[in-house]
Amino acid sequence: MKTKTNPLRRRLLLTAATLILAAPMASAGEYELEKHRIAWSGSMPAATHTGLLSPESFDVAIGEDGTIESLDVVLDMDSIDVTDLEGNKRDKLMKHLRSEDFFYVEKYPTARFRMDEFRDGELYGTITIRGISRDFSIPVEVRGHPDRGYILKGGFTFDRQNFDVNYQNSGFFGVAKDKIIRDEVEVDIELMVARS
Repeated sequence: MKTKTNPLRRRLLLTAATLILAAPMASAGEYELEKHRIAWSGSMPAATHTGLLSPESFDVAIGEDGTIESLDVVLDMDSIDVTDLEGNKRDKLMKHLRSEDFFYVEKYPTARFRMDEFRDGELYGTITIRGISRDFSIPVEVRGHPDRGYILKGGFTFDRQNFDVNYQNSGFFGVAKDKIIRDEVEVDIELMVARS
């Protein structure tokens, strides 16, 4: 036996269904970078050097549940700073890091990380240094709230030789010096973002 549906009720159900289907899906929010700390360290047997970098541009979208939907960070390599030295020693090392022997800032003024996927607390994407791009993953912790903003914390290590960051143009003595520097460069990141 068929049950008759009240015409008014049927119209209300159809209207509600239409509104639900037409409503936009909850989308990721756009956030602006409020504070940042991008710290690097590199070492050799005699010493460890530390420093900071600043972003040139930063674009991120984060979902209501704290999932990173997209991330694109461009670093200003001319901003490279040394924090463990002072005076002439600091200036000399900063000049050296910007030179052709290392990051060759005049030719490659930026480095970049562009995310393809965020999965299980890990950013998967492409990192580009000195014009060389490699697949890369970065573990990151996301804490915060959609309205109050988020803090993104992570750290990773990269092999500088994979990006030609070495004394390759300095002849025999440059090669000898390069061998005493550890290939691994460590990077620690803390970013504070607020809804734009």
